[in-house]
Amino acid sequence: MQQVVGGVSIRSQYSHENSIRGFPTPQPAPSLPAEGFTDEFRDFISLCCKKKAEERPKYVDLLKHPFISRFHDAPLDISQFAISVIDG
Repeated sequence: MQQVVGGVSIRSQYSHENSIRGFPTPQPAPSLPAEGFTDEFRDFISLCCKKKAEERPKYVDLLKHPFISRFHDAPLDISQFAISVIDG
């Protein structure tokens, strides 16, 4: 997710060998910078990036997160989105 929103691979800072084995455990999980992202989004991403699986929320709980739940009743017009992507 961080790579998608930030445009930089978080794995690029690790050697190929460490990438295969996963992130080194002593280092903290990646986080988004405060600038350019809402607190809700940063919190959502930090929950998703917990290194220990037992610390990560289940998907049902993530769907209740304020960042996601505020879009539950929002109208969705996928055609306008597709047009904007195609038109650039």
